[in-house]
Amino acid sequence: MLGPKVRYNLTPIDPAFACLADEIVRDHKPRLTFAVGDVKDYTGRYNINEGNAITQGGSLMVETALGHLGNAIMQVERVDPHITQMELGYTNQRELGDGRLHVLQPGPHAVPWMPYYGGTILRSQYYIIGGITELNYNIQSGGVQVMQNLSGPSATTFTENVAIDLELVDTQTTQIVKTVSLEKQIVGYQVSAGIFRFFGSNLWDVNIGAKNQEPLELGVRTTLEQGTLDLVAAAEHLSPLPCLQKVRDAISEKTASQLRKTPNHVKLIQPPVPPGVQQPIAKPLPGSAGSPMKLSFDFGSAAIPAGDGGLLTRIAQMAAKNPVSVELVAPANENWSPSKRYALVKARIAALQSGLAAHGMTAPVITVQWAPSDTDSAIYQDGSGTQKVAVVTIK
Repeated sequence: MLGPKVRYNLTPIDPAFACLADEIVRDHKPRLTFAVGDVKDYTGRYNINEGNAITQGGSLMVETALGHLGNAIMQVERVDPHITQMELGYTNQRELGDGRLHVLQPGPHAVPWMPYYGGTILRSQYYIIGGITELNYNIQSGGVQVMQNLSGPSATTFTENVAIDLELVDTQTTQIVKTVSLEKQIVGYQVSAGIFRFFGSNLWDVNIGAKNQEPLELGVRTTLEQGTLDLVAAAEHLSPLPCLQKVRDAISEKTASQLRKTPNHVKLIQPPVPPGVQQPIAKPLPGSAGSPMKLSFDFGSAAIPAGDGGLLTRIAQMAAKNPVSVELVAPANENWSPSKRYALVKARIAALQSGLAAHGMTAPVITVQWAPSDTDSAIYQDGSGTQKVAVVTIK
């Protein structure tokens, strides 16, 4: 059995987002850059059996709300930037590549790592923080029941509410530009009818009914979306009221992007190359699957490990046609002084050259693309249990 098909998670606020985005673009307002910080659950409601009573994804909901504005604004990631930070760390250690050799001009050698000139992380101008601050159960309820001879109908209504508090903060000065506090009532009802009586010698007990409630988390999302709309409008010096008039007591049938009247083409920003530095020239990196081939050495040894003869033969055959990039790796627990490691790397490169000559390569030429200097004490991790000690080109 299958339920309804997957659909976009729409809310009544979608038409208002389309309206505000069109107004920003049409009035040539500045394309501001927004980020989102913590938007937490501050209600304190928790059930030991069911967990948190309210969503813990407030920040993600606000990010999605900003995304409804499309190309009218720019949004940068601050909720979970650890992948970017990790790759920048690899870049700083010259470990991150894209499967190509990069000829840095001016410079005599091609390198397999991605060149980095800094300044690629886009700044934000404003950020939004806040939280879900209220969850009140059964703030109002009522009902009616009519019975005769234990038979009759009944109806019950009930109301709860949620509230949010958001802040728009200037990233550079930390000045709070605007705050907004909104609440949303969540309504529900229950109706039933029953009969309990004898028909002849038979006793009949029949009950029918229905119960319906507005989704609590949808109410939270809708409230966060309207708060986000208010804050963006304030940053753009616009009133949100004309666009909020488009909100109806029903979920939109189209996304904000589909409701847009102005073009919604998002253009990605490419980081500039600093003045005086030429754009790197990239060419395919020889080797297996577009990545450097790896040659592993044993702890503290400069000898080619037994069993790597097949690898040397393969390198020799490939280098006879095109230059081949080879990465020399060693156990991660090698921790020599910079001068001793430098000497060991030179010995390992010499052993590689001799091994290639013994496997059919005439006068192999090995060019060092990268290796730690004799004053560099850093350990360049290369995955689980290994460290990178040199990258060479063989031709």
